[in-house]
Amino acid sequence: MGRLSNKIMWYREQMQSSLTESWYIYCHEKLRLKEDSVLVRTEGGQTDSDGLLSLVREMREQAKSSRIYIACNPGTARECQSFPEHMGIGNIECVEINSLKYWNLLATCKYLISDTAFQDRFIKRKGQLYLYAGFCKNPLPETGSLNRGTGYKSGNLQRNLLAADLILCRDKDAEKLIIRAFSLENLYKGSFLQTGGMNRKDLYQIICRAFLSNAPAAGSHKLIQNGRDNVYIFVDTLLKNGITASAFNLIHSLDLDKRNYFLVFRNPGAEANIDRLYELPEGVGVLALDQFDKTVSELGAAFLYYRFDIRSSIVKGAVDRCYKRNFTKYYGNVKQDCFIHFVGYGREVLNLYKQAPRKYVFVHNDMKRELEQKTIQHLPTIRDCYQNYTKVLGVSKKVTDIAKEIAGGKGTFDIVHNCFDYQNVLEKSKLSLTLETEANYVMEDTERFIDIVKDKNLVKFISIGRFSPEKKHLRLLDAFSMYWQDHRDTYLIIIGGYGSFYEATIDYAKKLPCFSHVMIIRSLRNPYNVLKHCGLFILSSSYEGVPVVFMEADCLGVPILSTDISGPKELLRFYNGGLLVEESADALYKGMITAGKTGINLLHIDFSEYNKKCVQQFEEIFI
Repeated sequence: MGRLSNKIMWYREQMQSSLTESWYIYCHEKLRLKEDSVLVRTEGGQTDSDGLLSLVREMREQAKSSRIYIACNPGTARECQSFPEHMGIGNIECVEINSLKYWNLLATCKYLISDTAFQDRFIKRKGQLYLYAGFCKNPLPETGSLNRGTGYKSGNLQRNLLAADLILCRDKDAEKLIIRAFSLENLYKGSFLQTGGMNRKDLYQIICRAFLSNAPAAGSHKLIQNGRDNVYIFVDTLLKNGITASAFNLIHSLDLDKRNYFLVFRNPGAEANIDRLYELPEGVGVLALDQFDKTVSELGAAFLYYRFDIRSSIVKGAVDRCYKRNFTKYYGNVKQDCFIHFVGYGREVLNLYKQAPRKYVFVHNDMKRELEQKTIQHLPTIRDCYQNYTKVLGVSKKVTDIAKEIAGGKGTFDIVHNCFDYQNVLEKSKLSLTLETEANYVMEDTERFIDIVKDKNLVKFISIGRFSPEKKHLRLLDAFSMYWQDHRDTYLIIIGGYGSFYEATIDYAKKLPCFSHVMIIRSLRNPYNVLKHCGLFILSSSYEGVPVVFMEADCLGVPILSTDISGPKELLRFYNGGLLVEESADALYKGMITAGKTGINLLHIDFSEYNKKCVQQFEEIFI
């Protein structure tokens, strides 16, 4: 009953949100802009914000015929009406947040004033003027990306700032902090006004005079833009996997003076991985995506499209209309130069980026197999994007050829191999070896884990990859169980990152006689100082792209044993190293025997030269 009630509640919330969106979009697109109306929203929905109400009082004096509305918390309209009246501000109406009238006003008032953020569904309308006054406090609290605890939640506030025509802040230092915290450099098109040291009465007169006449405020200034293209790279929820690692490897390898790069992540879902954002090089901005608002008709169309693959003109038109509007919500106030869907998986963001003028999508894996095995993929969306994106970028010839088959001969394709930040791997491998307290792990002897890993007299095999069906961890466990019977000084370490097969892997391992020598770790921030102590890396998958972990292993001097599948096969044969075996536990077992008796050749990749070629391939997409 719990799951059923949760699902019913979820559907109810979706419908309520869609009804609200339908009303807001109707007002936004069909009703005229109210030239004499002002909507004010204060932090927490309170109307006793002295600073903003003083500004409103000045606005009332300068525009006596204007209609001014103040947004207040639900159920407090009568009570809140007393605050402006107490300050001598007449002809003010308090409107409850999230009421029908509130959404009507947010969509139709020409003037918007806030010291907080309007809700996620807010899209600034052509002709609206927006004044943001939330950074005049002293001292300014840690905000945006500067607050590691809540910074990942600041995407909506960031979009509000990008929509604002004028941002008020205390002084020059506060302005620098805001620009850094919300990645406004080379994004924000509006103006800043530093309010410190100004007489409050004079300040309010300057602001109101400029705001009501749509003219630059005296003393305000715009940020200097460097004129370079803005490139937005989507990495989803920053999952601890090879694709996320590849994205960061690419960003660390690029010449950041050629273009402005912005990493785009999706929330909710990124909370557990948000520390990855602080590994970005200086100068790379961060943007967030959250919900995709749908009207009632769009919600129904999306259900028919994704659930039943219905692609009639009515259904497809509603779906496209939804993502076009959401694209405007997320990117309507910034330069729209180049969008890269680096992950290549999912549904909604693929359709969102289809609205961009220049868009690229990476292919990291055999997408035919992914479509067969994972419900998160949607064939009509994948095919549509492969056919209509500016270019589809495969990380190997094999996955590119498969993507071409899915596209049915349409579209433009190229190969861009994954970069590899080998210096970062080498540096992290030198850090002290710890088993993080927040990591989930299963082993019989946790206290001796570090000693076992560091003990040069013990043989350690390792596999690193998410806990999902295609990784075939159970096959690996069977192979190791056979090997361990005659090699009792050997340990198997499996490090995941995420995936639904974690519990199943543990349950299976516990039934094996070798379990005392199996260490299963759900997540480890730094696996490299474990990997470097191992004698063999094993990949047991049924299909793969080009595993970045192969490069990590070779960089640290660890030989590779892999199933003979496309992707791994291309890399190992090209560098004439590693050992390929058939897809079976018995073949993996024999590979372990070979590794112990005669050894396996390393790949000896020249990573400096390799990265130069990868960056060159990436740069060529902009030509």
